Amino acid sequence: MEIGRKLKMERKKAGKSQQQIADHLLVTRQAISNWENEKSRPDIDTLIKICEYYKISLSYFTSVEDSQPIQESENLEVEEISSSTDSETEKSKIYKKMTPFILLLSIIITLVAMLPAKINIPFLFFFSLGIIFLSVSLFVYYLVKQFFDSEK
Repeated sequence: MEIGRKLKMERKKAGKSQQQIADHLLVTRQAISNWENEKSRPDIDTLIKICEYYKISLSYFTSVEDSQPIQESENLEVEEISSSTDSETEKSKIYKKMTPFILLLSIIITLVAMLPAKINIPFLFFFSLGIIFLSVSLFVYYLVKQFFDSEK
């Protein structure tokens, strides 16, 4: 289908007159008539404005065969965007769930690394062992909680 026929078909589908379209595009009614009768063609800037006005893709006018309106392609784009945002929110949730594990693990490693320096003072040694025990217990608690939450 030629560009002129497509322009005329979209205009009639929208229920608009040539003058209404011309006023919107800031061209003359005769220009619209010439486009629809294949006497001339709109320039690319005007064609883009036409596509925005009718909410159709530019490929609709440039392809040989009829292409789908922009609404359907927008739905596909929305699905792609929503799936990408879904994956981003999944990653965000995973990072939020991993944060306590990483924090506790780093505390445990730090305390274990500092333990040999405190062997000379028994109170600090046993205090450090107690802190390590509590940290490991908290770490195990988070792991078990995470395991049971993921089964639901």
